[in-house]
Amino acid sequence: MLHYETLTWPQLDALDRAKTVAFIAFSPLEEHGPHLPIGTDLYMASYFAETIAARMEAQRPDLTALVLPPVPLGAGTIPMRGSINITVDVVYDIARQMGSALARDGFRHIVFTNGHLAPWHLLALENAAMWVSRRYRVGAVAPAASLARDLIRRDAIAGELGQRMAAEEVAELLKASHGGMLETSVMLHLHPELVQPSYRSLPRLTHSALRGWRGRTPAHWPGYVGSPASGEAEWGAMAVERLIDLGTQLVIRMTDEGRAAAQAGRLLPRVPFWLARRRVTALAGAAIAGVGATVLATRLLTIGGKQRGRRNA
Repeated sequence: MLHYETLTWPQLDALDRAKTVAFIAFSPLEEHGPHLPIGTDLYMASYFAETIAARMEAQRPDLTALVLPPVPLGAGTIPMRGSINITVDVVYDIARQMGSALARDGFRHIVFTNGHLAPWHLLALENAAMWVSRRYRVGAVAPAASLARDLIRRDAIAGELGQRMAAEEVAELLKASHGGMLETSVMLHLHPELVQPSYRSLPRLTHSALRGWRGRTPAHWPGYVGSPASGEAEWGAMAVERLIDLGTQLVIRMTDEGRAAAQAGRLLPRVPFWLARRRVTALAGAAIAGVGATVLATRLLTIGGKQRGRRNA
């Protein structure tokens, strides 16, 4: 595994472009409650990039992973202290320009990893990857939406979890939330030293109980939804392992099949991002950045999956 920033240009020039996969972690800094670090999404995205890269090389020694520095930017963050929100058109432009720079340099396989499931962020990365793929005829993919869809399919993971968890715990783990059981479990697995011990005593908060929270102070809403106290490192390890396995399979397939396989990592519809420069869309983006963002993301994943199924039929 190589890290882009450590190389000289002759070292970079010597890489076999057809056998090198570039990974870019791309997620925002965003509050995740009083118990999880602001960099939660970025930590996840970086871990996915590094671990999928390492596993790819282990399974395919003929391939080389080139990991770029993580990009701490994202759209659709919760408007609360600690969150740094970037407009969706800027996220799209930066991802598109980074992918284009790599493609112009001859790299044929580009992967954007992501730990942030806000709909506009997912759409920005997927559409940027799609643009790069079509413009330069390379394999570029931002598979977070499709991987998340596969993770939350209860028939795919509930059986494994059900051997160790009660049914209600499985439902809570796979439920859309923010800073809840799933993200707390993942961070307990990845970076337990960054999870505040207070997570064990945090009460369960539902979406319905938080109507009207927007614009209020943290005293009214602590910045999370779900049940952090139910988090367990073991559950996080299981979820991460499944994502890594699915991601590695997709990346290897893309190196073999090119653009056709990259399409398998796309789930959400194409959108005209010039609309994102209008105030109305900016306001809509801010609205879905709230507590219900992950719920809407889950619905988009479902809708995208149905649309994809119809296209493939």
